[in-house]
Amino acid sequence: MPTTYESDVVQGEVDVRVSALRFVYPVIFDRDHFDALVRRTESAAWSAPDRKDPTKTNEIVVWKPTSLADDEDLLPHVAEYFNPEDPLTANARVWEMDPKAFDHKAAGLGRKAQWKAVLRGDREIPFELVTITLALFRSGVALVQVRIKPKTNEIAPWIDLLHHFRFSRGGRAPILDAHYDEPVMGEDGRPKKGDDGRPIKVERPFFPAPAGGIPEDEAARAKARKSQHLDRILDAVLVTASGGDQTIWRDVFAAGQLLPFASLFLRDVPDAMRMRLVYRAHRLFHAKLSIHPSRHDLDEQHPSRLQYGENMWFFFSLDGGGFIAFDVPENDFFKNVLPAALDDRYFLIFLVSLHQRFTLMKLASLVVDRWLKEDVTDKAASFELIWRALLDFTARGLFVQVMQRELPHRCYSKWHETFEIGRLFEEVRDEVRQMHEHTLLEHAKKEEAIQRTRNETLERRERRAQERSRRLEERISGLGLIIGLPALLLSFFGVNVKGVTAESEGLSLGGAIALTVLSVLAGVGLMLLMRLEGRRAQAEDDAEDRG
Repeated sequence: MPTTYESDVVQGEVDVRVSALRFVYPVIFDRDHFDALVRRTESAAWSAPDRKDPTKTNEIVVWKPTSLADDEDLLPHVAEYFNPEDPLTANARVWEMDPKAFDHKAAGLGRKAQWKAVLRGDREIPFELVTITLALFRSGVALVQVRIKPKTNEIAPWIDLLHHFRFSRGGRAPILDAHYDEPVMGEDGRPKKGDDGRPIKVERPFFPAPAGGIPEDEAARAKARKSQHLDRILDAVLVTASGGDQTIWRDVFAAGQLLPFASLFLRDVPDAMRMRLVYRAHRLFHAKLSIHPSRHDLDEQHPSRLQYGENMWFFFSLDGGGFIAFDVPENDFFKNVLPAALDDRYFLIFLVSLHQRFTLMKLASLVVDRWLKEDVTDKAASFELIWRALLDFTARGLFVQVMQRELPHRCYSKWHETFEIGRLFEEVRDEVRQMHEHTLLEHAKKEEAIQRTRNETLERRERRAQERSRRLEERISGLGLIIGLPALLLSFFGVNVKGVTAESEGLSLGGAIALTVLSVLAGVGLMLLMRLEGRRAQAEDDAEDRG
């Protein structure tokens, strides 16, 4: 059995009741798929065996609609964006996993199982799955949020999960073990009891069925355990929206990596350790990593942090952020109101900023992809669509302010500064505008060149047709001359055909026929030459047109 992790880096404890770790997994999709994804998510269900009749199955609804924040916290146009009156015209939809699907042991995710994250060195950190939500944005961004809570008040395991849990696959990702404590049944069908009178229980290994389940064979189970990472659960969540077609989703952040948002309420941390702990959480360093922060890193007014109150800070980075507080006052605001606000409005601010960041990154990737792969005609159409998508996002998704409250707005501005939303928007806007204008100009030039070629081709064909008509007229005149000249000569010299036009004098009938036949043959020969010449001229014309 792996030894329980113990940290020698930090001292103090976590107020587990009000602290939490949230992790956001971002992916992108084609914005034209938004409505279809919403319909599939609304109707998503998992099949569970009927308890009374195992041969039958029951459908378990996976998601229930929810909102990201109360309307009273948001400016009206932002509230309409996230909580529209008409879901069919929504620009964003949010769902929370239904408790039945979340808790179901046979067909769901098994929230009530005993979960633990196994880190390198077989260090185990028990944790609780709290919530899973899915947000889809019409701009083509999806955000899956997983909220967990370590089952300990020691600070080190919280810091370790803040670092490790954000990796969903690969060597840095923790293995997720889970089990249910099941009673040992006696021959009488009742749970066996130990000497202390309590039921005897055994650990039954578990992994969610939608995420692949767990093999019955022990050898296969040991092999499968190595791949029991968070990505299998994330895939199970996303497949409910995609209907099984996982090619719909594409990475937009570091592959297999999530962005954390922590809320840490700590107690009894020595004064000398506080800013070092803030620095460690801010940098997402695990608890055993040796750190050597500078004076600037330990400054309470560090530009990447925002002080909320005495010994309380928000911290911001490109990889994630959160809130950390030490020895907050023992009153309702700091024990209930503030933790709820972190779960609600401050986390919403984080999600909105992520949505804006990844929408712009998606548009930037489309610019590169379309520019390199398509010809001028396709580029013009593609950049027209990208330009319209950017305008749509500018009008409906790029908010300068989302809340009227001062502190939430300062946090929102800080996330914009951290993610460089303004610079990213300007970069994408300038790229799309310039390339859109360039492709339109190139397309116009191409169309002009095509039209000019067509006109030149038509002019050449018309000139050649006139030339052929002239040659034809000359040849027809020549043919008339060949056919008519013998008759004219015979008539002029008064040559008679013996037995036809005269009784005894003149050409014999055979001679007259021979002369006629020769004339006809000459005419036919001339016609064949004319046809061959016509075909040769047509072939030359076709070759010239192709050239």
